[in-house]
Amino acid sequence: MFSIFKKASQADVEMTRRSIMKLHTMWHDQGYQKFYFELMRYHHELGNDSAADDALKRKNAIEHLLSESLRACNSTALSNQKAQTMVFTKVSSALNLLEKISTMAYNEDIPFKELIPKPSNT
Repeated sequence: MFSIFKKASQADVEMTRRSIMKLHTMWHDQGYQKFYFELMRYHHELGNDSAADDALKRKNAIEHLLSESLRACNSTALSNQKAQTMVFTKVSSALNLLEKISTMAYNEDIPFKELIPKPSNT
């Protein structure tokens, strides 16, 4: 049967699955989800509602990405090379964002920084 979609390599699919699981672990088990809740509360208490809204938008975007990525991981969607590349790129961007948040939290001495792991570059 002929397919117009290029098939992703098994190595790329596995790499994407590992990235999705790393994002899941960081978000739920390493405290980033709770950190975002505290960050929203912190900005709100300081009267910085625009920063609180930005934190809420980022939290919701990460949760949506994680939900959709896990759904793709549990289906055959990642076998499509374009879909696999798109998911990997978005998940990698989210992982980089969490690393930057960690660095920012420790550099700016955010009071609840201990909720997330210390960045590797400090």
